Amino acid sequence: MAEEARRMAEEEEEARRMAEEEAVRKRVEREVARKKAEEVARRRAEQAVRKKAEEVAARKRAEEEAARRMAEEEEARRMAEEENLERGRAVDGAARTATGNETTLTEQQRRERAKKKLERYRKQALARNQRPAWRESDAAAAAAAAVAQGAADVPFVPTRGNTILPSEARAASTSEEELIAGALTFPNSNVAIEKFDENQLVVRRQSLDDPWDIGLRFDWTIKTLAIGSLPTYRLTDPRRMHPFMRMYQSKPVWFLEEVNGTKANNIREVMEVLKKSLLAKFVFRKPH
Repeated sequence: MAEEARRMAEEEEEARRMAEEEAVRKRVEREVARKKAEEVARRRAEQAVRKKAEEVAARKRAEEEAARRMAEEEEARRMAEEENLERGRAVDGAARTATGNETTLTEQQRRERAKKKLERYRKQALARNQRPAWRESDAAAAAAAAVAQGAADVPFVPTRGNTILPSEARAASTSEEELIAGALTFPNSNVAIEKFDENQLVVRRQSLDDPWDIGLRFDWTIKTLAIGSLPTYRLTDPRRMHPFMRMYQSKPVWFLEEVNGTKANNIREVMEVLKKSLLAKFVFRKPH
């Protein structure tokens, strides 16, 4: 009996020992599995953070590249406008010189010469009647006004696209009140501001090939686009005093909230929208 009891005790001890070893083994396996799961989760989190950082860096590079291109385009446009202004001054100087040389002529001689030159100019204007900014009626009005005043000639002002705009004749035939009564037409004659107030700027162009002639810049402080510049007019152009130009000059900067429904903090989407639109609606950012 004693031997049997001892054997049973040993078997029970062996079973208990094996149960403890099995429990320890299972705990070790669970711990290993937990550590593996944590390592997988940690790697996935690191990959997500790294991917997010790469996406942010790529987006920032794209925005910087777009801003750089816009700055280059704005600088090129500004240089072209300055060149056109210089050409305009040169033409004006030549016109003033010609007028000064004619002061020695008699009144009758000046009138005869003016009639001949204006007739030649009228024919040139008729040849360009396909341009909406200068029509035959404008040429006739300018010619009549110049003859009545004994003018010697009507100077031309070079504009973008290697075309010419008879701004002095336009000033003679169109009053300042008529010019500012409606939309503000840009110097290129193909883009016009239809509305400009504290809330929005609405601009329309005649075709998709016409440049908007509005400079945009990206403000990195508040992360949004802003109106960088509008076209400039000659000192003698009454459109310089248009209410829309005064509105533009009333603030140092016009920050944008959206452009044609697209948020103004996304340069790429804004540029794509503007490329495909004839009407641009710039909604201004409200002050906070």
